Amino acid sequence: MQRDTIKTPTKSTVGSASKASATVKRSRSGCQQCRQRRRKCDEQHPSCSACMQRNLPCDWSREASRARVSNRQVQYNKEFEVPRDMRSLVTIFTVPTMSIKEKLLAHFCANSPLWLTIGGDTRKSTLLDLIMPVATRSQLVSDCILALAAGDLSKYEPSSSEMSNLTNSFYGQAMAGLRSTLNHESDLCDPAGDDTLLAILILCAHEAVNFTETDRILPHINAAAAICYNRSYSMATDSRLRGLLFEFFCYFFALTSFSHGHALHLYLGRHIFDSTTDDGPGILLGRRCREVFSCILEVAMLARQPYQTSPEAEQSRVDELFLLKAQLSGWSSLPLQDDDIMAQDEHIIAELYRVACIVHIQTTLTSDHLDDSMELQHLVAQFISALDLLPPSSPANGILCWPLVVVGMAAEVATHRRLIVGRLRAMHGIWRSDILSKSTDLLHRIWKRDKKTTGSCIQGTPRHYTHRTFGPDFGQEEFQYSLVLL
Repeated sequence: MQRDTIKTPTKSTVGSASKASATVKRSRSGCQQCRQRRRKCDEQHPSCSACMQRNLPCDWSREASRARVSNRQVQYNKEFEVPRDMRSLVTIFTVPTMSIKEKLLAHFCANSPLWLTIGGDTRKSTLLDLIMPVATRSQLVSDCILALAAGDLSKYEPSSSEMSNLTNSFYGQAMAGLRSTLNHESDLCDPAGDDTLLAILILCAHEAVNFTETDRILPHINAAAAICYNRSYSMATDSRLRGLLFEFFCYFFALTSFSHGHALHLYLGRHIFDSTTDDGPGILLGRRCREVFSCILEVAMLARQPYQTSPEAEQSRVDELFLLKAQLSGWSSLPLQDDDIMAQDEHIIAELYRVACIVHIQTTLTSDHLDDSMELQHLVAQFISALDLLPPSSPANGILCWPLVVVGMAAEVATHRRLIVGRLRAMHGIWRSDILSKSTDLLHRIWKRDKKTTGSCIQGTPRHYTHRTFGPDFGQEEFQYSLVLL
């Protein structure tokens, strides 16, 4: 009887079998059960081996699943693509969390005195006592405050886009609310009327602190001028708030009229300045400083008057400028109070603006005569002496951009120029406003231009100031200002 021999698998046969099983490719058209379980299917019909062993229904329909489409195969409609320059506005309707709002409000409360006052605990508390209650009741004012705070914080977090997106979000909401409010504004005695003016002036501060381009601040200043003009004929519900707002307006309007008077409603500004009778210490400006601002506006209006061919008319204009110069030169210095640092800073600020305004008038009237050039440089030296009395860390430096640039344009001595640029750079290190850095660049360009036209500056030699001329272009700057000096 022949016995059947049982062959045990050898190592080589086991290896070849495993190799053969490994080379079996996974089916691309197996049943649905095997595809969902990600198992190999032998594709036997009507039921594969795997389904038969597990007593599962073997489904071969193709409708049960859809083929996966690679992301690379997905096409999008390029007509709906967001332009690159508008991508930052995509989050304009993003609703921030309460913790973000609290952070921004805390930043505003801590830093707004640096933006909107010349320092001091009294001014700080007065400012917040007047503004924050309005922000509580007005969503428009709140959005403007949050936009200002987020814009300032974004300068300290350049690597993060969150603050930049929040700035665009709050600014967009504020602009939408402002347009709606202005379109429906009719009752000038409405207690909420000053809320709209406050919102606009906060946007002016936003454009100054977080400066991007001049075209964004000019419409705000003109809107504020129109509202202030209307409010000057009505009684204020809160006289202290009204006085604060008019003070802010005088600051923005007068300094902007220096470089962009052609874009402002100067006649409205003149009326508002005349209607402002508050002789108190002020939050942003002292009494004497506000008087200097009125003179700055007067010079801007004289520069923008239509050209008169009559020699008498031109002489009348020149006489008015000399009268303003004499008025500024005759103002006596206010006494210093050694025990009050804020009072000292206020006095110094008023003196710096007074001397800068005289320089502004003198450069408008100056000629090629040696005496005129020497008088102008004497004023520059007087300005530098007063500037040395103001510490670089004083909050009052925040409103010094205009006098520094005006005097810097007239300065000839290299030491004076270095001191002025050094103060602008120190201010930029604290406030980080592009207005300060661009003002420094502006002075360097003017000095470079003057060096090409007049040669190297030699102290004591006459210099012709070409940035302002008489005749049809009287008061029109040959050098185009790309920024406002706030």
